[in-house]
Amino acid sequence: MNNFPKLGRVSYVNCLPIFHPIETGCINIPANLISRPPAELNLMFEQGQLDITAISSIEYARFHQQVFILPQLSISSHGEVGSVCLISKVPVHKLNGAPVFLTAESATSAALLQILFNEYYRVKPQFLKSGKGLDEMLALAEGALVIGDKALTAVQNKKGLYIYDLGQEWLEFSGYKMVFALWVVRRSYVKNHREQVVRVWKSMLKAKSISQQNLKPIIAAAAKETGLSPRRLKHYFQNQLNYDLTGDHLEGLQHFYNLSFKNALLPESVKINLWGENIA
Repeated sequence: MNNFPKLGRVSYVNCLPIFHPIETGCINIPANLISRPPAELNLMFEQGQLDITAISSIEYARFHQQVFILPQLSISSHGEVGSVCLISKVPVHKLNGAPVFLTAESATSAALLQILFNEYYRVKPQFLKSGKGLDEMLALAEGALVIGDKALTAVQNKKGLYIYDLGQEWLEFSGYKMVFALWVVRRSYVKNHREQVVRVWKSMLKAKSISQQNLKPIIAAAAKETGLSPRRLKHYFQNQLNYDLTGDHLEGLQHFYNLSFKNALLPESVKINLWGENIA
């Protein structure tokens, strides 16, 4: 067994621009990849089973004293994100007191929806937690939060329902970009393995750059995995998702943390800690 860091990879197509060049051998990365849904990665990281990982942005806030954020990497949107949606049988203002399922797969998306209901819609549904499929959830409730590949296919296939893209709803409410996920490294790991972390981080940045220059292989891989059309996926990767982490992203992230604390979704206010501004 090698001594490479254990690197978490979200098992949705939204991570392909970071990991497809790595997984197809275009980029060598000194790490052991572990692919799971966001909630599983969150838990594995919390339990010490991962050294570096993509993580739901709200989970960074919950144990920020133990980790650093890797610069220049995120899964974000400025408006529509395409893969984080509330799907409802009725308009959102009619959901007061109604059962609405939250996804068990992403803590950030669930927190964001609760903030939007409290701060933007001013409506109080009865939130339920579920890992059920969309059809099953909508048979039992008026609305459901879906994310990832399931959301992409649901939005395309569901007719006669109200679909609220949470990236767009957040922008209209707050004016900010929404950071759904970050890449973080455990502080205890980076203390003794700085060079390994630098190599992994630079490999991911190089993979991101390759994908930005040529989306065709990313689109082809995503089409094969989801069954969605290349045209739809081109729009998703080119116009809806963003993988950078600029000052604007961090302002939006801080606003999200402030509102999460205000709405009792976080136990304390949070300071954003980027790892090594001058690590290059």
